Amino acid sequence: MTKITYKFSEPIVIDRRKKRKKKKKTSFSVDLQQSERHLTRGMLRTLRATEEGVVRYRKASKKSAKKKNDGMIVDLLPNMVEGTVVTASGLALLPLDLMRAVYTPQTRRLMRRSIRATMRLNND
Repeated sequence: MTKITYKFSEPIVIDRRKKRKKKKKTSFSVDLQQSERHLTRGMLRTLRATEEGVVRYRKASKKSAKKKNDGMIVDLLPNMVEGTVVTASGLALLPLDLMRAVYTPQTRRLMRRSIRATMRLNND
């Protein structure tokens, strides 16, 4: 039979400190890629909304033309308004895409620094 021996002479130390997470580093190219992604998303949103508006306008225009001989001309303004409303509703999130493209962490850091510098100048 094998005999197991334990050493109790050394204390057991348990380190309960939480390790800090390393700060995420981003390069300029990553910020540029994210900005480009948001800009292209905004362009795609604009194209889709415009297409939906034009389709709605043409559909309403054809409907007006079927009802009356000169219905397309008479109902030009209401049909255009209907298409414009559809386009505008599709563009509702466009400002958010543009803000995300421009307001990167690098821009935020620059704004923070400039505000602090202005505050220092005002306090002196």
